[in-house]
Amino acid sequence: MAPSDSVPLAVFLLISIHLILSEQAHGRTFSLEVHHRYSDHVRRWLSYTAGVSVEDWPEQGSVDYYAALSHHDRVFRGRNLAGDGALVSFIDGNMTLHLNSLG
Repeated sequence: MAPSDSVPLAVFLLISIHLILSEQAHGRTFSLEVHHRYSDHVRRWLSYTAGVSVEDWPEQGSVDYYAALSHHDRVFRGRNLAGDGALVSFIDGNMTLHLNSLG
């Protein structure tokens, strides 16, 4: 075995040992958690990032809590951000085409 043949083996062994003995990766997973604006998670986040006091929020389950939620929904609907209530399914008169080239 020539000395040049043992170099790749030595490099492979060193990298393998390094990977085995090094710390494990601290990866995170991608999630799609949805939080409404009065959830505890959002309250904690806003108090940390924006300095909004948790005491400024209505207590969960109270009349003020539901009044704030309904007010937000009315404002949201008033800006036409929630859509116009149009149907999103096929109705008579709509034509669906099957294109073989698209699968």
